Amino acid sequence: MTVEENLAMGGFFAERDQFQERIKWVYELFPRLHERRVQRAGTMSGGEQQMLAMVAR
Repeated sequence: MTVEENLAMGGFFAERDQFQERIKWVYELFPRLHERRVQRAGTMSGGEQQMLAMVAR
């Protein structure tokens, strides 16, 4: 799954407004994830994968 897909799964039960705010916050906190948003998570570096794991809950 891509970065965006992982974040969407993590926010599946959130209301749309809350989800959009959270995505904005994630990309501000970790700009590298924004750069990699269409990349498959398994092809990212270990550090990038950890960033995604921390916010994709």
